[in-house]
Amino acid sequence: MGLLGFYLFFPLAFLVFLFISRFSQKSGFLLWLFSLASTPVLVSLVLYWGLTFFPHNSSWVYFLIVISIFLGLGGWGWKSIKNFKEIKSFDKKTGIIIFSFLMIYTIAFYFHNQNVPIDFHDTLVYTTEARQAFDDKSLEHRFVNNFHYPEPATSKQSFHFPSFLLLFTWDLIVNDVFNLSLDTTYYSFINYYYVLLIVLLGIALLTARKRYFYALLWPISLSSSYIFFKNSFETSVDMMRTSLLGFSLYYFYQFLKENKKENFLLFCLAGGLSSSVHTINALVSLLLPFFVENIFCRNQKKYTFYYIFFFICSGSYYLFQLLGEKSWLSRLI
Repeated sequence: MGLLGFYLFFPLAFLVFLFISRFSQKSGFLLWLFSLASTPVLVSLVLYWGLTFFPHNSSWVYFLIVISIFLGLGGWGWKSIKNFKEIKSFDKKTGIIIFSFLMIYTIAFYFHNQNVPIDFHDTLVYTTEARQAFDDKSLEHRFVNNFHYPEPATSKQSFHFPSFLLLFTWDLIVNDVFNLSLDTTYYSFINYYYVLLIVLLGIALLTARKRYFYALLWPISLSSSYIFFKNSFETSVDMMRTSLLGFSLYYFYQFLKENKKENFLLFCLAGGLSSSVHTINALVSLLLPFFVENIFCRNQKKYTFYYIFFFICSGSYYLFQLLGEKSWLSRLI
């Protein structure tokens, strides 16, 4: 059984939910979905800083660092456990839509996942880097030879935050700690996990407004898109970054609409975590408040905390990539 690293996301997501509920009154299904989407990214973020500041240690050290951080988050928000109990059950129409989708989704996943070769470009690149990070117990190799192509001259340095590949490193660490064998199904599970969250996010938003017909069409319309359908069956970062970007945009819209503190804090969390998934997300997270607030001529000072959190999550990494000694910009200069 080599899927323990994936299954651990669910109890860790419960701890994240408790933490978020501490400063949010929105205790519902949508917040639970956001907790599920945030958890793998938070694991990667903690693992990134652990490998950066405490390199070359045993797997147990990094495993305990991750678990300790999440236990701290859950412990701090333990008083909000009543919010988890208060998650409302679905009405009949919403339940039918979600149940129908999950049944079709599970069947498609089962048949597709039988003996699927790992031959996609992104999968090969990320799993190779993840193995290297696990063997080295550091991320130093990313600043030397990020893409392991046959010819060293063609190798280039990645500008993307290593959150996605670190999910595979996390799986290797958990397997090492508990002496489990590698299960390549994990690579597919990560992708399907975020596809599921994207669909459930749309269903949750539409059914909350009693738009049941559109909620039914939502997964169908997504599947009709060639890019979405293709990426749903490939282990790539696209589903992960789309999911987090969706939550980021939603909470930003809610903040502009209601101007409440809790919406602002959720936007900070969603935007910061979204920025650590992909460079495109980072650009959107960085520029979105600036452009929108200029359009509406609002006060930008309130975003100071947001940009501080953005810098902690990923801004420092991108700055190092731009200005560091081994950055591509330094090489050009």
